[in-house]
Amino acid sequence: MRVLFFQLSSGHLFVYKRISSLVEEESAMDWEHVDISEDTKTILKELVERKKKLNHVTMMKNMFSAVTLIVVAFSVYYFYRFLLVPSKNDMLKLVGMFSGNAANLLLLAALATLYIVTNNYMKTYSKQKSKYETLRIEAIDHFHSTWIKAKSSTIRDVISKHLKDTYNINLSFKN
Repeated sequence: MRVLFFQLSSGHLFVYKRISSLVEEESAMDWEHVDISEDTKTILKELVERKKKLNHVTMMKNMFSAVTLIVVAFSVYYFYRFLLVPSKNDMLKLVGMFSGNAANLLLLAALATLYIVTNNYMKTYSKQKSKYETLRIEAIDHFHSTWIKAKSSTIRDVISKHLKDTYNINLSFKN
């Protein structure tokens, strides 16, 4: 799912979500009609679920990273323009101006909160990516049995093509 941000002429931020995530739900392959074992069906279902979780965490990580970057840029500008310049490099006056305004402390708290949340999503992304890649490699090993074209290789090709086209999951090679 992709999220696009548009800034309207009034200055408001408008968020548009692409509808491709709804299409993904409807285009899911029905593993019941394919002649594969139950463990293979389970692996494929879990692989698709992990890919969806990874996509969601990636979107959230990118969104919070962008918001954090914007708030940091605003904070640097605010600090320079409204605190550093008026204090004329006097450290005691700078500390007094900073602590004397609740908005400064609120901005500092917002920065700390955004940093913690973004860092949390970065760690979650790493864990989800690792879990997804491990299962993807296991699925690739599970599907490779013989080089001779047979019914199983045809089924494997159909499944691999569907997962690649629908969910962008690569089962053709490990790296």
